[in-house]
Amino acid sequence: MSTEHRRMKFRERLEVERQVLIEVNQVVGSLAPLAGITDAAVMEWRRIAVDRLPEATVQQVSSIVSEIASALSVSADHSQDVFEEDDDDLAPIDSLLFDLRAVLRRPPN
Repeated sequence: MSTEHRRMKFRERLEVERQVLIEVNQVVGSLAPLAGITDAAVMEWRRIAVDRLPEATVQQVSSIVSEIASALSVSADHSQDVFEEDDDDLAPIDSLLFDLRAVLRRPPN
């Protein structure tokens, strides 16, 4: 994998992380801001959000954000490139972002 390709993948990962933070914080950030997508950041968000948001929303958002973080981690693992020729690493992430938006737009119960 070329250096330029690695840089592009890194920028894509950063953009996805920013997108997740924007999506979540635009909707629930005033009640429970999400600071990052690491396991620690998601756990801290859950700790705060559980008292301020519907439990189902907290569960679904944290689950999807964790899945996105995991998918980004797999995408960053260059050893998989030896076995996979598909360059569209972000397809599953796009689907997860769609799911995240759907959960955030759902009216609270």
